[in-house]
Amino acid sequence: MDAFKGNKFIKEKGVSEVIGTILLIAIAVVLVAVLSLYMSGMLTALTSGNPSPQSLSMNVIPSVSNNQITYIVSSGSISSPFFVYLLNPNGKNVITNPGVTLSTQTVTVSGGGVTIKIMDVNKDGKLDAGDVLILTSTNSISSYNGYTLQIVYNNDIVYSSVIQV
Repeated sequence: MDAFKGNKFIKEKGVSEVIGTILLIAIAVVLVAVLSLYMSGMLTALTSGNPSPQSLSMNVIPSVSNNQITYIVSSGSISSPFFVYLLNPNGKNVITNPGVTLSTQTVTVSGGGVTIKIMDVNKDGKLDAGDVLILTSTNSISSYNGYTLQIVYNNDIVYSSVIQV
């Protein structure tokens, strides 16, 4: 391409207009792809090395007469190990050893007058649909109103429920 400068024509060297346009379009497409991955959350899950947080859903069946609350996992799945916490209204955990590894069908954690039995009904070493947690109290179960049952996996709270009976 020639440009006129003063009384002389000067040869300009550079990329042709067609190649320049193609490069601009390619850069724009790559930027749109990266932004859409970032906005969907996939990019952070891929770059952090940790899977995105999981969650569990549970059906809760309180039984005041038996001093029990039964939690049945309705959806979601987490592998062992995970942690089961029972937090008093001040946020202090009352479970003595909250770490759980489902290597057998039934695991029990306890503390603060409460026992939580975790039953791996599917016997697959995971806490998933159909598995059961039974919280049993030596006192009246209603004395635990305001306490929070939490399940933590990979430092993420995957289940949290305040006890109200």
